[in-house]
Amino acid sequence: MEQWNFPNANGLGIQGISNSGVETFKGKIMESLTREICQNSLDATNGCKPVKLEFHKSIITKEFFPGYATLKEYMYDAKRYWEERENKKSIEFFNHACKVLESDHIPVLRISDFNTTGLTGSDDTEENSAWFSMVCSEGVSNKSGSNSGSYGIGKSSIYAASSLRTVFFNTYDKDGKSAAQGVSKLATFITNGEKKFGNGFYGNLQLDGSTTCCETIDELDGISYRNEYGTDIYIMGFNDYSNWQDKIIISLLENFLLAIYNADLEVKIHDVIVNRDNLKKLLEKYKNFPNGCSSAFNYYQVLMADENVYENSELFNNIPGKVKLKVRIFKDSLANRTVLMSRSNGMKLFDKNRISSSIQFSAILTMEGEELNQYFARMEDPTHTCWQPDRYDHENKIKEAEKVLKVLNKWIKDTIIKKGTESYGEEIDVKGMEGLLPEFYELSTNKKKHESLENQKSKVTVNKRNKVKQSINIKTSTNGNSYYEYVDIGSLDDNGEYDTKDVPHNEHSKIKNGEGAPHQGNDKDGNRPIVKFKEVNNYKKRIFISDINNNEYTIKLIVNQNIEDCRLQVYISGETTNIDANILAATSDGKSLKVTQNTIHIGRIFKGFSKIIRFSIESDYQCNLEVKLYANKK
Repeated sequence: MEQWNFPNANGLGIQGISNSGVETFKGKIMESLTREICQNSLDATNGCKPVKLEFHKSIITKEFFPGYATLKEYMYDAKRYWEERENKKSIEFFNHACKVLESDHIPVLRISDFNTTGLTGSDDTEENSAWFSMVCSEGVSNKSGSNSGSYGIGKSSIYAASSLRTVFFNTYDKDGKSAAQGVSKLATFITNGEKKFGNGFYGNLQLDGSTTCCETIDELDGISYRNEYGTDIYIMGFNDYSNWQDKIIISLLENFLLAIYNADLEVKIHDVIVNRDNLKKLLEKYKNFPNGCSSAFNYYQVLMADENVYENSELFNNIPGKVKLKVRIFKDSLANRTVLMSRSNGMKLFDKNRISSSIQFSAILTMEGEELNQYFARMEDPTHTCWQPDRYDHENKIKEAEKVLKVLNKWIKDTIIKKGTESYGEEIDVKGMEGLLPEFYELSTNKKKHESLENQKSKVTVNKRNKVKQSINIKTSTNGNSYYEYVDIGSLDDNGEYDTKDVPHNEHSKIKNGEGAPHQGNDKDGNRPIVKFKEVNNYKKRIFISDINNNEYTIKLIVNQNIEDCRLQVYISGETTNIDANILAATSDGKSLKVTQNTIHIGRIFKGFSKIIRFSIESDYQCNLEVKLYANKK
């Protein structure tokens, strides 16, 4: 007889509504759901391409909800149980669940896959099969090798999308076996004086109190009848999130770009089909959406580019396999400057950044070889969004994994920088330079003006002049960066510094037996003023290398208000920390700017106007640079 069965829990503690697996995926439910469903279906492919998926929302009446009356009764029992314990979160959940079940119409999201093996092993007496792993287990995965799931908690994302925490599974597997069962992940409750576990199953109740799957469930067949190999998942009481279809499409484009591009995956969301044929159209549509797929759009341009693929099959000494990296340098537009890190099934793991802040690039990394994919799969976190060497069990394995990851990261970075250097060396011209260099643009567009380069030599006279004294940079724990300013003239010593004898003193200075200038600085007492600077955060910047041979960079700044006495500090970005750049020279609007070690003294910047600064640094190689802008705090 088909019915709901929640096991007795007398004397076995209390189970709350905050299921750890479900809570893991509540932050981005639709993205997590899409990733979990698609990777499961790709891993279950039967060899026919593409794997097809269908997301379809429908509204059902209670007659099509298996075991509706009993589940509703248990929901109210649980509501009373947690009201007595004044548990706010549980009360809110069961109040809403009861409201959904009282409605005449209940939303259901059906997710169906095709060209897959289905969930095999529904009659496995050892309970060690794809069916039992997906339907009846927690924290268990029967996947092996390089298949994506290895922790068995990803399926919790399916329950996170249900306001009832209730899901039904229906499969027709490659062996010709059909199976169907329901699962509800609630919280402890008491019914008819018996304490019950929160996890219950809908199916055939056995004499020993266990529940086994049915061959079919008539109510589910009434919603959608399956006659092809594959699996259906029914999310009962689907949380009707706003723009849920758009969120699924964006998640597909961001996370399964490679699988879709390679025609390994095709997904239908109501009347929208996501496949290789309309991939470009969808990327164009969604790239500018809030939380859209702008990165995927850059990666698509990499896929479409006529670029060589860098391959390395000898990168790791003891791990057979091949890594492949395809890089595109964007000379005429901005790029995301990240690498799509992927494995064998075409799902994105994460975007690797901190490669280069000056090279406009996008890149895609893939791995070939079962052992190599399996090695990196062991380092994945449960959400499959990063690599963590500590996932290995023993210290020697952890150190080895750290070394392997370091070797991979270095190869990626070196390859991209080499590619960028070669590309920019061939052509430095950047589209939009008329915005960066307005003085040249005006000359080129004004027909009444004319300039030309003549093959003539001119005499150049170099005049030596005294330089304005440099600022003394005073760093304090309370003020951040402050500058003690004085104006004087004098000569530099052999080290390029001003001799301390040239620094002016007054009667309060300690060198004249005074007590020293108070930190506040008061001109009436003869003390020099302390000018404080504050970091500017709300501004736009773009930095790129403009002369590879001379290590010259160009930065464009646009601020949203007039600011005085600006200073730009330049840093060389390292893997773990930044170091001060040694700036050799800087110019803006054809005039030299004062520089102090890693600081460029800019002066005034007007709101909305582009400030273009060219500077060179002391370095034997191209660097990744970061900058901070400071302004006089008055």
